[in-house]
Amino acid sequence: QPGHQEAAQEQMAAWLPEFSPESLLLLFSPQQEVCGICRCEVSAERSKRNNQPTGYIDAPGIFVEHRSLELYQALLSAAIQWLHAKECLIAEMESWGEPDERINCYQQRGFQIIRSIQAYSLSMVKS
Repeated sequence: QPGHQEAAQEQMAAWLPEFSPESLLLLFSPQQEVCGICRCEVSAERSKRNNQPTGYIDAPGIFVEHRSLELYQALLSAAIQWLHAKECLIAEMESWGEPDERINCYQQRGFQIIRSIQAYSLSMVKS
């Protein structure tokens, strides 16, 4: 998906100690294979900035063959519930390269765009 890159096993191994295992929400396929993930956390930095307990959601990610708006909504709902249980009053989410239909889905859940960045690239390789 635009804005994302595949993380090497070494890169993930370096990140995992920073994540709370209870805040990594996994989505399983009917065959019991992981097919999606959403990371959330109570953010001290965002809470300080907002002057209220604020949670952070790293936008839900779902493998291509399993993507549907319903599954994105389910992961997002689980993240919101997790943050609510941690007594967060605000939830902020970052997403990268989301199509308009998914952004609309997030907005229907009450999220508002607070910042949007456009980036472009041009391949300079001659064919």
